[in-house]
Amino acid sequence: MRTLLNPAIALLVLTSHAWAGAIVTATETTPSPLGHLYSLKVKAGDDPVQGVIVLNGFTLFGLGAGSPITAPPDWSYIPPFGEIDDALYFFSNNAAADIKKNESLGGFEFDTDKSVGKFDVLLITSAGTEQVTVTPEPGASLLVLAGATLLVLAVRSRRTNRRFS
Repeated sequence: MRTLLNPAIALLVLTSHAWAGAIVTATETTPSPLGHLYSLKVKAGDDPVQGVIVLNGFTLFGLGAGSPITAPPDWSYIPPFGEIDDALYFFSNNAAADIKKNESLGGFEFDTDKSVGKFDVLLITSAGTEQVTVTPEPGASLLVLAGATLLVLAVRSRRTNRRFS
């Protein structure tokens, strides 16, 4: 039994590290000027990332030519053009600005009045494309507020329990 198990574990370990896909994380900060500031951070996998496309940028987020959008240094963007072209395109201006293998880059941001549970991002890599579904996490200020609220409730509960003991 042991001789069969060792090769199986070795195969599992070797294949799990053979391909590393890109990772996209997003934080949603509220409040912001329009209500919801989305900040994306992209970590390249085995292939450099040259473009980041937020699919359904107009339909889901209501983004357009006048929307507050920012790109990282040496990157540019093209906003959605209504229903005609529904995506928000971020692209590197030169090869030196590409997100290199296993490196991360943040600063892909847009502000909107809509809150979305999850959305899709298409990454353009040197090997092709890779679609990633992103679920935004609450911003740090919201997490600090939630933690402080829980702490106050815990202290209150403890004081109440002492009075009745």
